[in-house]
Amino acid sequence: MPRSPSRALVRRSALAVALLSVAASVLVPSSASYADGGLSVQPLAAPVITEAADYATTAFADPWDYSNAEDIRAYGGGTVAGGRLSFTSGDGYRADLIPYIPGAAPIGRDGARAPLDGRRFTNLSLRLYSSNGGSAAVLWTSCDWTNTACRGSKNFRVFPGWQTVVLPLAGATNWTRVIGLKLLPTNVAGTQIHLDWVRAYAPETPVDVTWTDESPGRAATLYWDTDSDQSNNTAGNPGWGPVGGLRLTADVNTLAFDASAYPSGSYQFYVSSTGGNSTTGDALRVVPRPRPVIDTPSMTSGADYATVIRKNAWDMSQATDGTTQFSVGRFAGGVLTGRNIGGNRDPAVTLAVPTPIAGSRFHYANFRMWIEGPFSIGFEPGGGMMARITWKVAGSNVWQNTNDLVVYPGWNDIVIDLATNPASKIIEPDQQGAKIGWAGKQIVTMRLDPNEDVGRKNWRVDFVRLTETPNALGAYDITLHDSVAQPDSTVEIWADKTFGTYTGRQLVTGLPVTAGGPTTFHWDPGLDVPAGTYWIWAKVKNAVGETRVYSAAPVTIKPLAGVQ
Repeated sequence: MPRSPSRALVRRSALAVALLSVAASVLVPSSASYADGGLSVQPLAAPVITEAADYATTAFADPWDYSNAEDIRAYGGGTVAGGRLSFTSGDGYRADLIPYIPGAAPIGRDGARAPLDGRRFTNLSLRLYSSNGGSAAVLWTSCDWTNTACRGSKNFRVFPGWQTVVLPLAGATNWTRVIGLKLLPTNVAGTQIHLDWVRAYAPETPVDVTWTDESPGRAATLYWDTDSDQSNNTAGNPGWGPVGGLRLTADVNTLAFDASAYPSGSYQFYVSSTGGNSTTGDALRVVPRPRPVIDTPSMTSGADYATVIRKNAWDMSQATDGTTQFSVGRFAGGVLTGRNIGGNRDPAVTLAVPTPIAGSRFHYANFRMWIEGPFSIGFEPGGGMMARITWKVAGSNVWQNTNDLVVYPGWNDIVIDLATNPASKIIEPDQQGAKIGWAGKQIVTMRLDPNEDVGRKNWRVDFVRLTETPNALGAYDITLHDSVAQPDSTVEIWADKTFGTYTGRQLVTGLPVTAGGPTTFHWDPGLDVPAGTYWIWAKVKNAVGETRVYSAAPVTIKPLAGVQ
């Protein structure tokens, strides 16, 4: 293990860190064997706590932990692999933590669809590696990025190596209803950057860590560690770091560990000084909050038009599923592979619609498509990375066009409700002709425009589905899953006539949540529940926390024969 840094160097680094409100990593502790050196970490008063609430987990049941591509939309070639976002910084590089592109339809994780409540999530923390020191910033907006009155920012310093950055943002300009959030990780081009995790969180009371010293008055640093092996605490390992900076010890010493800033997991503590390191203390277990997702009902679980009306799904298994224009296409292996012919911004797949689509019934559009990068929405070749759904209604020859559906390099799963109120709300504002919309109309032609690139962009379409609001004649299976279900996790399920009130009729309570799989409740309303449309919401609880979530779509319970 490398030697400890000199006291002067550590003091200067610690002072710089304190002044800049950035918890930068200290060099590896003493290379002495792990004898206690007279240092002893005391048992924690509360060794099990609940993970503090954070925006991404609350909004999507999926924290920004870079375990999947949906965690980030990075401009400039960043990659997500091994639980990290990695990239080399360049001119204009940014990572959109909350993506927001003015004029685009609010879909997926777009900030206009799922704004961050800055009054609740007042702090931002990130675990970051930088190969160079430099300046960094986070930028945000509460409206269009072009309106400077809506924007806010926070600058901070980064240092070489791994570091935990904590940014208190309560009261910062426009940190209220945030719909766009960008990270500019460094101003030094060519810097290697790794992000282990990011959290926009609601701070809670820190955890006090106490240790004793039999030889008080010496310099020591308290460290957190995600395992009990101090020998692997090297410069390339993000799973450890200092709690505060270097300090002179007393007989009894206490430092506050800001557990709210950190994701769920196990955190152990030890002290390092010139006399050696203490043994690692008992673990602080930060239990994840439940992350329930209601799978049925959902926007994709209802009956599909092509399957039930056309009797042949738009699964791109055969050329009869659709025809292409301003592009070349090939149906093979259940995928339509296409390429723009160039010079025209309207490549399209016109879907087979043998019978008019009842817009009042089938209104959730869901498609999966792949597009080559890099990302650009510009008008030049290589740009135009936005798709659209377009259609014609009976009695009109005017093409109806959705707002831009922004797509990113790689595979995209797009889900959008076409039945808006008013009906014209879904329509591109610059569309020529009458803005008729979808809701309540008879749709005679439907088309997917996969991009608007004037160049020869490659793309693929896996499937297109157009589903109805889920419904049931009598009984209905409600299913959900929780990716972090604990052995003691249970759920209560409710049916609510109005979205967002967290009231209604309780259907079940104390139902065990299945770890690693779906949890199903067979709802049989019988005669005591009036027929109608119900939003389903669930409250999942474990020993230390709970989370509530609504279904993304309601379910319509139809009356039994002879019962109104």
